[in-house]
Amino acid sequence: MRRSLSLVQPVLLPLLAWAALVGLPTAGRSEPPKPSKIVFETFDKAELQGTWYPSSVEGTKSPCVILLHRIGGNRLQEGWESLAQALQEKGFAVMSFDFRGHGDSTTVRPEFWAVRPNTANIRGANPKKESISFKEFSPNYYSMLVNDLAAAKLAVEQKNNARECNSADVMIVGAEEGAALGLLWMASEQRRYKKNFDQLGRQVYNTDPEAKDLAGLVCLSLRPTLGGGSGGVRLPYTTIFNNAKMRELPMCFFYGDEDAAGKQFALTLYDKVLAADRNKLKLTFKVEMEKTKLAGHELLGKKALGTEELVAKYLADKVRDARPAKVWGERDVGGPGRPNLNPLTAVPLGVFGINQ
Repeated sequence: MRRSLSLVQPVLLPLLAWAALVGLPTAGRSEPPKPSKIVFETFDKAELQGTWYPSSVEGTKSPCVILLHRIGGNRLQEGWESLAQALQEKGFAVMSFDFRGHGDSTTVRPEFWAVRPNTANIRGANPKKESISFKEFSPNYYSMLVNDLAAAKLAVEQKNNARECNSADVMIVGAEEGAALGLLWMASEQRRYKKNFDQLGRQVYNTDPEAKDLAGLVCLSLRPTLGGGSGGVRLPYTTIFNNAKMRELPMCFFYGDEDAAGKQFALTLYDKVLAADRNKLKLTFKVEMEKTKLAGHELLGKKALGTEELVAKYLADKVRDARPAKVWGERDVGGPGRPNLNPLTAVPLGVFGINQ
């Protein structure tokens, strides 16, 4: 396995030796804190449901990891819970949620149908329709799901204010198209600046983009296209990586050595687009899982592969340890008698050549 976090491929080791290698006990592991349900809304009034996994350490010292399933999947697929628990044990708070039209996230309010992409690209669109399914989406609608990530980040900031995490340290783990959506959203955050008040009480924009909160990305079999066929949206990775900060973002590409599509795209990004070895991107890795054609969330939940432990180790021992400590502080998310200066709006993807 090439450049595999300075570790030996787990399938080549007995399970007990592998458990010792990644620093996890094989017995006597304490139960992680109990998860709870979380519900939040997007800018266009789609209700998203998810699961919040509290950190095993003090909340204000806990980075947050957001888990993203593939298009057509959901947060309850095999492997996501075991990954969340592995991350909890490493001191992360974790959020998983269902994208709009997936799993439990099917409810929409009437305002949803006032947004043109929703009426133009969802079969059976009707102002009286109260639920949606991904099976009704046209392929070119999938880029709209990036707005669900923006809503998830706001929900994380609300958890930050409840002292359950530190939203100044957010990481993403995505499977297949979910990883592509994560990459696209992170790139959009490089261009978003929040409003604030200066010492004279005037509204001003922050000098740093919101991407300052983003610490790293793990891709499980990243796919180059959102949706299949000619109607799908190709990930604009050339434009994304024109931004120097995006090239420097710690990333780890997992893929099965027999997953031809996942392997080819990961190697294209790692070797050609990022040229990670030549450019000495010490926090960017590629992890080839040997003798498997499994992809995305299927790489999780398999003891022989040990993917959960590898992901948790990468984010804890590589990304978190190398990132300067971020001081916890309250976020401006509005509240009683306190307007939110930065309400959710549609993520502008036109700069990446994606028209919604």
